[in-house]
Amino acid sequence: MKKFLLLLSVFTMVFTSCDPLEDINAEVDAKANPIVGDVIFTMSDEDYEAIDVTFGNFSSDADAKEMIPKLLKSKYPVWGNKSSATVTFKLYNKKMMKKV
Repeated sequence: MKKFLLLLSVFTMVFTSCDPLEDINAEVDAKANPIVGDVIFTMSDEDYEAIDVTFGNFSSDADAKEMIPKLLKSKYPVWGNKSSATVTFKLYNKKMMKKV
């Protein structure tokens, strides 16, 4: 019986525990007028330098997907969800050399 009561109390605690970030998330989500923006952005040499890319282009799509959001967040820090950006960037393309 003692184990049953202990087990019951543990299950009661698990199912009635609260989410400590619930109030904070509700407050953030409840903003009446979030700032939303749309931009068409072409990366310049200064932008590549700002994100510490050595050669002025990205070596892969994965690098671009990782670094461009950080750059946009620093350029447009107040834009919220539902904002969009069309970004044009340089991608390294190694040309294959054929011997003739």
